[in-house]
Parts: sequence; C-alpha cells; structure tokens
Amino acid sequence: EDDTADWWVVDILHGWWDSREVALKIVRQCSKYPGVRLGIEQGMAFHAVQPYIDDYMREFNRYVTVEPLKHGGVNKHSRIEWALQGRSQRGKIHLLEGEWNDWFLDQCADFPDPLSHDDGIDAV
Repeated sequence: EDDTADWWVVDILHGWWDSREVALKIVRQCSKYPGVRLGIEQGMAFHAVQPYIDDYMREFNRYVTVEPLKHGGVNKHSRIEWALQGRSQRGKIHLLEGEWNDWFLDQCADFPDPLSHDDGIDAV
C-alpha cells in the first residue's frame, strides 16, 4: 500500500511446501523488500509457520513484522470480494510484471468458481 492507498503486488510465489519451506520462502521474499508488512492468517497456518519464521529471521539476521490476520468468521469468498474486487474495479491494485501474472489473472477471472484455484488471490 502507498500514500494513495493503492496496493502494489510485486510477486506471488505458489506451490506445495511444508511449513519449514514456507517459512524460508517467506523470510527470503521479505528480505528483498525492506519495510514490507507480512500478514498471516491466524490459526493453524500461523502456528505451524511462525516458529520457523522466527528461526530463519534470527539465522539470516533479516527481520519482518509478522501480523496475525483475523477473518472474523467471514468466508474466503466474501473476504476476497471485500478486499480485492472493489479496489481492483477502482484501479487501486497494480501488478508488477512477472511470470506469475498469467496464472494469477486466470484465477481472478475464474473467481468465484468453487472448482477453480484461488490461492493466489487469497494470498493478496
């Protein structure tokens, strides 16, 4: 987010990894962008990854503020619509060019089809 409240999506990693690998990828990505804020959904995912994130931050001497995110019982579909759809329609979300753009935009176009993947848009 910048002073205009626009969101800039620089990169999205996706894949299947265990908690330790996820934590390593998070710390490496955050190290590239000083001052970045990291939000992780509170609950099982947060508790599975947080200890490893702490370990890697100490190991690499790279620190980021981790903010547990609460969804207040609101389902993923509604959260995505609320956070992304309105901003996107107003031109407030910008994607930096990257290899991930095509699959991410495909997910956006398929949303909210329950049979399609939505991990990329959920990550944003």
